[in-house]
Amino acid sequence: MLRIKVGGKITKTADGGIYNYAKGNISFNSATEVIETAPEIIYGKAEAHPPTPMKTTCMVEFRPGEDYRAEFGFDWFRDGGCFWDSNQRDFKQVVGKYYTDSTYTQVFSGGNKISPYFKPDEEMFTRLENSFNRYYNPFFKKLYKVPMLSLRKEKTALLDIINYRQGEEALSLSLEFANPEAKNYLEAEFLKPPETTPTDEQGRLEPQKVRIYCKEEFSQIQKLQVISKDAQGSTEVCGELLIHPNSPEYQKEVKFLFVAVQTNLNGEVKQTKFKEKDKAFFEDLLGQALIYPKIEIRTLDCTDPVFTEELKKKGHIAHGKYKKKIKNPDRVIDAEGWYIQKIRKIHDLLNQQAELQDLKKEFPPKEYYYMYFFAEDYTPGVEGYSYYNSNFTVCLTFEKTTAAHEYGHAVGLPHTFDASSKNSLYTYSQKRTYNLMDYGGDKNFFLYHWQWKLFNPNFLKLDI
Repeated sequence: MLRIKVGGKITKTADGGIYNYAKGNISFNSATEVIETAPEIIYGKAEAHPPTPMKTTCMVEFRPGEDYRAEFGFDWFRDGGCFWDSNQRDFKQVVGKYYTDSTYTQVFSGGNKISPYFKPDEEMFTRLENSFNRYYNPFFKKLYKVPMLSLRKEKTALLDIINYRQGEEALSLSLEFANPEAKNYLEAEFLKPPETTPTDEQGRLEPQKVRIYCKEEFSQIQKLQVISKDAQGSTEVCGELLIHPNSPEYQKEVKFLFVAVQTNLNGEVKQTKFKEKDKAFFEDLLGQALIYPKIEIRTLDCTDPVFTEELKKKGHIAHGKYKKKIKNPDRVIDAEGWYIQKIRKIHDLLNQQAELQDLKKEFPPKEYYYMYFFAEDYTPGVEGYSYYNSNFTVCLTFEKTTAAHEYGHAVGLPHTFDASSKNSLYTYSQKRTYNLMDYGGDKNFFLYHWQWKLFNPNFLKLDI
């Protein structure tokens, strides 16, 4: 915050224009009058702050590696400029809305569903682009959008850097924090000296690795910059990364009760087994938004034939031939027997179990978020459900992103393709984002920076 107190007058004179930009409000408070004199006064939509010039013939982009599995939070503006598939899906084609028909006039609001009519949205694309800090590199005639990192204490972020070059002059790169005090909390290094010779027709170098380690928690936004040095010794910023503070005021602790529901549909008692690697993955997925899960695990015996009969009556389970998912290697086979076909409202049956009421006394629902897990076979494609602003989720698997995805819904996050929610700040083409709140596969790890804030209200808005 900047405060200027002047006892007399402030006079501004300019031969050209005077521009004031702010991400928040600009307020004028006067004890008497505010006087404006001009031939014309125009009120309209605010313009974004112009990007800072990047005065270098080199440009370095930070990107997650291809083996990224949510060990840290990372968001960047997808523009097709990476070497692996997650960044080939240019936001210019992906950011937009679904419509009810080919006139593209009425937005489709289907929740879990989409229509055949998707159209990129230029205004939304520009708004998303402006939510990133930006440089402009005149040599490449390209906007550089600064990516954002969230990193918990004693965690490491391993990132690719993509080095674009123009010209043949000698070039060296180094990593520096804009604030020297950042070295008290963070370490950053190239895993090997960066190459300086382009290897493809676009002047790009093969991705190289940068390691960032958090030693201590910190309370201010930090900037990691890539500094280029030319043959004459001149230095310029050619790359940048914003790192979100991670001290306690930005963290959110959430208590979870994982309930392994025991069932016996086909003559065999089944219940979910919570492997440590799967728990760690769940913690990492939420850790992108600095959420720290505290997990308790209990079982709920629902092997009583009366409960099974209720499942049949309500249509939650069915008997017959179905497709069964098999692991190692992953494939789908034909199977026959009882399987779960519908889980919506299955929570109503669970609530009738006396044993569950005892659990609720031990773990009050006002303090704990309940996650119920079934281990029976199920119809592929239906893996979990939850309601907005609810305190429970039902899941049919714990080995993937389902539990974290459903928790996202519970705290108010819509699907990435759903325009019907007040929290749908941006929407995207379905199955084209690798986002946790999208559909489409086991690689949906990523969260966008605007989703971090929805997951965790203690988060800062990084569009500064």
